[in-house]
Amino acid sequence: MKVFAITRPKPSIEKSKKILKENGYKPKATPTIQLYPEHNQEYKKLIQNILEGETDILILTSQNGVKYFFNGIENQKKFKQKLKEITVYAIGPKTQKALKKHNVDSLIPEIYSSTGLVKQIGNQVDGKHIEIARSNHGSPKLSEGLKKYGATVHDVPIYKVGMPRNKKPIKKLINEINQKQIDIIGFTSQMTVKNYMKVAKELETQNKTVRQMNNMYVAAIGHPTKDILNEYGVKEVIVPKDYLFTEMVKEVNKTIEARK
Repeated sequence: MKVFAITRPKPSIEKSKKILKENGYKPKATPTIQLYPEHNQEYKKLIQNILEGETDILILTSQNGVKYFFNGIENQKKFKQKLKEITVYAIGPKTQKALKKHNVDSLIPEIYSSTGLVKQIGNQVDGKHIEIARSNHGSPKLSEGLKKYGATVHDVPIYKVGMPRNKKPIKKLINEINQKQIDIIGFTSQMTVKNYMKVAKELETQNKTVRQMNNMYVAAIGHPTKDILNEYGVKEVIVPKDYLFTEMVKEVNKTIEARK
C-alpha cells in the first residue's frame, strides 16, 4: 500500500484521510499551514458595507473562508437577510456547500479558480462594488482581474495562513521523505509548499529533499501551487483539471496506472 502524505490544514484532514483510504492509500497527514482568524478593521468595514447596501457582489474562495467569515458576525440573521440582496460567488462546489449550510445561495464559475471566475463574470462587473473575503495569501489575479473590468474591489484577508506552532511533525515528514518512506505527497496551496520548503531549509536538507521528490509522485491543486513547486526544482507535478482534493487523488491514480 502506497503512503500518501497530505499537507492540508487540520480542519480538512479527516475528510482527506477518508478519501485516501477509499482509494487504497495509507494516509500520512502533516499540516504545513495553520489558520488564524483576522477580524480587524478591514473585516468590520466589509461587514458594514454589506449591511449598508454598498456591496453588489461578495466572493468567498474556500470553506475556511466561509467559516471565518461568519464566525465574526454578531447578528447573523440580519446579516444573512442582507446577503439575499446581493450576488454571492463561491469558487468551487465545496465552498458553495459551506455557504448553503448557512442558508446562503451562491453561484460558482465553470472553472474553479480565481482566473476562471474573472473570465466568467468580467464583462458584468463594470461599476460594481465587489467584496472579496479570503486568506492573506489569496492570488492577486482575482482582485486585479476584476479591477481591469472596471469594478471597485475591496479585498479583505479574514484569516491568516501561517506556519504551525509545532514544526516537529513537518520535520518528521521531511526526514521520512529523505529516507524514501513516502510514495506520494500532495500540496493544496502555495503556502503548504512554502512552509514545507522553509522547514527543509532549516534542516539543511532542501536540495536532498527536492531530489527525492523528483523520484516520487508529487501532486498539487492548482497551477499556482504547481508553479511554486517547479520554482523549488520539483520537475513533474500532477495537477487535476478541477481544483478539488478528490480530483487530485483521481489524477494521481491515473498517473500511477499509466506508469505500470
